[in-house]
Amino acid sequence: MAQRFRRQAFPFTLALTSLWLLFTAGLANAGAGTALKPYRATYSIVRDGMAAEVTRELRHSAENEWTLNDSARILFARFSETASVTLDDLLVIPKSYRYEQSPGNSKDQKIRYDWKNRRAIIEVDSGTRHAELKVPTYDKLSYQMQLRLDLMAGQLQTAKTY
Repeated sequence: MAQRFRRQAFPFTLALTSLWLLFTAGLANAGAGTALKPYRATYSIVRDGMAAEVTRELRHSAENEWTLNDSARILFARFSETASVTLDDLLVIPKSYRYEQSPGNSKDQKIRYDWKNRRAIIEVDSGTRHAELKVPTYDKLSYQMQLRLDLMAGQLQTAKTY
């Protein structure tokens, strides 16, 4: 039975992966200047009765402060991740990151960036740890914002590591 499910799930997984690639391709939705423009994009897919919906939203919350949120819903499962950042010219400086998954919370994660003391406070699975911060430091969403800014500024002529 598990073998049959895997074969049926593979096309859906492939379709979902393709949807995710289209979703992240929406990163190029900005012009010159700040290079970041608020937007909301929602993608839906239905395959063999299984439905998935993915939403990405970039919000401008205050001067030089931005929030990027990804969320997805597949059957009864949901996940959401959010990054809040500050822009210093064309440099993304993360402020916080949060990943939530339901049902369950075994993969929930929070990161708070304390740039004054050069440390990140990371909360995972009810445990807390600290990490030293170096410039640049990114999480799963803030690096995508930095990559977008670098791409639009023509700074990807040479190899970069994020």
